[in-house]
Amino acid sequence: MLGNDLGADVLAGGQSQKVIVSVASAASAVIAQPVGFPPGVPVPVVLIGDVPFWVRYATAPTAVADGTDQYWPANLPLRTQVIAGKQFGLIAGGAGNVYITPGA
Repeated sequence: MLGNDLGADVLAGGQSQKVIVSVASAASAVIAQPVGFPPGVPVPVVLIGDVPFWVRYATAPTAVADGTDQYWPANLPLRTQVIAGKQFGLIAGGAGNVYITPGA
């Protein structure tokens, strides 16, 4: 099969958050433990931005756009796994949005 697996679980709603990004670092809400995921088990998360962005995952993160943090192109889903209780720091070269959906 050619291409990437872009599949994700469709959830009941209310799990996604929109983070407005710009040239200053913005923090997401803390990633909560989804129902059905035992504590300490990695939570799948999908991030997608309508602008290219840099991302960092930590407690109270500040993302930087100088190559230190991971760069991600616009309109391409980023599927990762994280431990609940921390948040994403996000920064972009201009104004836009990054959408984050844990548990998908």
